Amino acid sequence: MQTQKVGVVVLNWNNGHDTVECIKSVNLLTHENKQIYVVDNDSTDDSVAHIAAQFPKLRIYQTGGNLGWSGGNNFGITEALKDNCDYIYLLNNDAEVFPDGLTRLLELAEQSQSYGFVGGKIIGFSDPNYIEFCGSFEAPPTNLPESYGGYAIDLPHFSAPTVVPFISGCSILVSAAVCNAIGLIDNKFFLNYDETDWCYRGRNAGYLSIFLPEVICRHKRAISFGGVDSPLRIYFCQRNRLLFAARHFTWPKLLMVFRSLLWEMEKLRVSHGYTSRLSLLYHYREPRVYAFFRGVADFFFGNFGDCPSYIRIINKSWQEK
Repeated sequence: MQTQKVGVVVLNWNNGHDTVECIKSVNLLTHENKQIYVVDNDSTDDSVAHIAAQFPKLRIYQTGGNLGWSGGNNFGITEALKDNCDYIYLLNNDAEVFPDGLTRLLELAEQSQSYGFVGGKIIGFSDPNYIEFCGSFEAPPTNLPESYGGYAIDLPHFSAPTVVPFISGCSILVSAAVCNAIGLIDNKFFLNYDETDWCYRGRNAGYLSIFLPEVICRHKRAISFGGVDSPLRIYFCQRNRLLFAARHFTWPKLLMVFRSLLWEMEKLRVSHGYTSRLSLLYHYREPRVYAFFRGVADFFFGNFGDCPSYIRIINKSWQEK
């Protein structure tokens, strides 16, 4: 097992402190035949200098622009494939994996060539009782894939490796063979639904996504978004869920996803205390409301990749309130 070379890709963007802690956890992994690929997504702070000071012998790859989660990780994957890595392990820079985690994932991946994507349980960094990911399912009535998450008492208890619709991109192992067979992550997504699309493309080609419950990773949630309810996250979630559905669903299911926009609008209305869904149109300048409608509009107009600069402006103002 130690003969398999693994490229560990850690993507940094304006978060050097967490990246350093992540690299420390990677260095403690019991699988020895590994190479770390730290990819900087055009940080504007002192991240690169901070990381270099802590790990002077570690090469830091520069993308030359903010390519998002998809493009930044693709940069690292490409470098790992050039170096003839047998597997690529993507690990979020605000996450830390337990020492035996990679070894266990590899042991499972080696059991079958059909095991395309392998990942474990993801728990909250500050609250280990909160589970961010412990498998996934296709949620009715839309059949959009969602992750099991919450507090353990409310969640299904998997005791063995389980086939699931997708693995969280926070901690995911994929073989070089799969990357060569189906291609890399689609840059249209930029952030959110990108790993889900990747897993579904793999499934269409005969590669399964396998959840391994005993492997645990700790994660600081939604750092790059600025929070789970931020305008930035709302924009990417709404646009990309439609892009995902349009790519993988037949028309009956796709129409159900379009209808679910009304429910998403209702949740947004309730969170703001508005009297009706139509009142959202009157308050369209409110950051989260604007992000919702802009995300939907950009899907229909075919605007993918990074979000409009105005979304980042209102996201920053929303965070500062």
